[in-house]
Amino acid sequence: MSLIAAAPVGLSKQRICQALGQPRHRCYPDRRRRKATATARAPARRLSAEQDEAILTALHSERFIDASPRQVHAHLLSEGIVLASCRPFIAACVRSGRPRHAACNVHRNVTPDPS
Repeated sequence: MSLIAAAPVGLSKQRICQALGQPRHRCYPDRRRRKATATARAPARRLSAEQDEAILTALHSERFIDASPRQVHAHLLSEGIVLASCRPFIAACVRSGRPRHAACNVHRNVTPDPS
């Protein structure tokens, strides 16, 4: 840009950019206002740490060890316990490293083939 400003009067910006091997749009100042990158804020509807801990406690409890997050949510709702909607249960599983569908990943007692 400084070479363009220092170029002799009478030369077109198109020829200057062509001589420099630059696209023509770089010869013009960027007049758009650039917003400063804002820091990422936590979503306003995010669950509190206590609510997250209550969900993880429910998911890791002994009686729900073989249940998926959707099953845990349904059981708790049928008992009248409302911790959150179903999606935070699934998100808590993903964050904790537990498989989403734990019931499908349980190794059942299967008799081995006598071979």
